[in-house]
Amino acid sequence: MNQNGYTKIELVCLILFLGVISFFAINRMSYAFDDKTKVAYENELKLIKTCALKYGESKKDEVKNSVTGLKVSVNDLITFGCLKDVDKNGNYIDPRDNSKYLNNLELNLEYNPKTENIEVEVLK
Repeated sequence: MNQNGYTKIELVCLILFLGVISFFAINRMSYAFDDKTKVAYENELKLIKTCALKYGESKKDEVKNSVTGLKVSVNDLITFGCLKDVDKNGNYIDPRDNSKYLNNLELNLEYNPKTENIEVEVLK
């Protein structure tokens, strides 16, 4: 520092340093406000598919013998007892919009003879 104040190089370094720090701070803060509903919906679909596989294993002969696969709804999985995260009216709430339900979401269970497993597909 000279006696009249800071040199141009010192000011440029200070501005650059503050810019780098603010860039990282703003970048980290932006993730705090992300919409988590899409991730929650994908997790719910994974849970529903897992329950559908359990349901399909319990009805494996029926799935094997069907030509187009066995169609199952979320209501069927709730009745089966696999999905328990329902409200007091028996509705499975959609995490993307808490006023809608996933009860009518349909899945197709198909038997794959090569792997001898049941596969689940969401039909919408």
